Amino acid sequence: MNKKYWRIPAVLFLAGILCVGCGSSNETVILEEPLQSTENLSSQEEEPAEPEVALYVVHVCGAVTAPGVYELPAHSRIFDAVEAAGGFTAGAAQDALNLAELVQDGMKVEIPTEEEVLEAREAAGRAWRPGWMEGSQFGGAGEEDRKVNINTAGVNELTALSGIGEARAQDIISYREENGPFQSIEDIKKVSGIKDAVFQKIKDEITVS
Repeated sequence: MNKKYWRIPAVLFLAGILCVGCGSSNETVILEEPLQSTENLSSQEEEPAEPEVALYVVHVCGAVTAPGVYELPAHSRIFDAVEAAGGFTAGAAQDALNLAELVQDGMKVEIPTEEEVLEAREAAGRAWRPGWMEGSQFGGAGEEDRKVNINTAGVNELTALSGIGEARAQDIISYREENGPFQSIEDIKKVSGIKDAVFQKIKDEITVS
């Protein structure tokens, strides 16, 4: 055989080996970092909502500097309503209502003048309780509610009682401060200067609680 022809198969054999080697390759796998959930991102970016403050709408009128309708935070008291309306005017009967009372939504707070209190006393002959609290639980008070509570009444309410002057009203207040609340209406006779004759005049006008 001619040497020229047997070299050809050898060359082809080597070429085949090279082709087989080139066909195999090592694949490189690139792992991507997991993406953070957009839901988690949005929740982290959101700021906590501030709690809403409940507001009461209260109508303040009468002997105040700026009568009107005001918004007050829940759990405010009557004196807060008066301050919102600019405070008392000259001649306001500041003791005619309980300034420590909690306000209610929709309440009407009416501040009377001293002159109005005197006129009402003369007309009614007893403690005056006007519509300070219209639209609240105080509106439409019954007969018992219109009586003077000798455990909580101030000087103005006590002096509205028959035969009780300012000095005697102060004696009543001093007695309950020193001895505690009255347990019954008869206990008012323990106050110096209040005897049975005075008690008979006021027994239908007073109450305790």
